[in-house]
Amino acid sequence: DDWYRVEKLRDSFEEKIQKKVQEIEIYGVLSPRLPNTSLVRLPGISNELQLMNIDLAGYALSAGAACSSGKIGVSHVLLAMGIPENHAREAVRVSLCPDITGEEIDSFITAWLKTYEYHQAIAA
Repeated sequence: DDWYRVEKLRDSFEEKIQKKVQEIEIYGVLSPRLPNTSLVRLPGISNELQLMNIDLAGYALSAGAACSSGKIGVSHVLLAMGIPENHAREAVRVSLCPDITGEEIDSFITAWLKTYEYHQAIAA
């Protein structure tokens, strides 16, 4: 039951970020996947910059598979899926814990998208 609840929260997370940033790409949405994991591309923002900024906000992301935590680079999984390398360099893995709440997800989204909003303001 806990993982079913987390899966619903993950789906809600993905819907919320897509409403805020239409250009966002979520990989594997139509495939069977873990109920707590999203692999998300934030266009124009390197995964390295995303990791640094979200770390400063008190959250953790990963730029690769769980087996390569702590490494920053290109996800070999995305490359194997045929995702262009420049897109893979903008993707991060978001993993939700079993006791995550909707409020915590909303707070994370706000913190994470500050990087995107800042980048958009500079580019304008």
